[in-house]
Amino acid sequence: MGDGGGGLEVDPDRSRVRCTGCRRTWRVWETSFHCSCGRRFEAKEVEEAVRELIRVASLLARVLAQQAQDLAEIRRAGEASFRAWAGRLAAAVAGSLGAVAGRLVGSLLRALD
Repeated sequence: MGDGGGGLEVDPDRSRVRCTGCRRTWRVWETSFHCSCGRRFEAKEVEEAVRELIRVASLLARVLAQQAQDLAEIRRAGEASFRAWAGRLAAAVAGSLGAVAGRLVGSLLRALD
């Protein structure tokens, strides 16, 4: 929105820009951007900045996706490790209970003799 009260409409299919205030149109690549500090940026500079922003965002998305995949693999490995440990514990407990039960039955049988 400029000082004259107009806004910009961009037609990406035709690569045209139109001022809604005065209805003037021009090519997107002829657009200049003005900072409040007085510096002027051409459309090509803005395009390069946007392309760099998209490149960095894409890289960040890939890094985050890889990190999520790594965390899922760590979780799966942790779950598998826990299941293996729990299985060994259950086998040890069952073995100990079996040995205790065997000694108990043996003691009872010897006592009955």
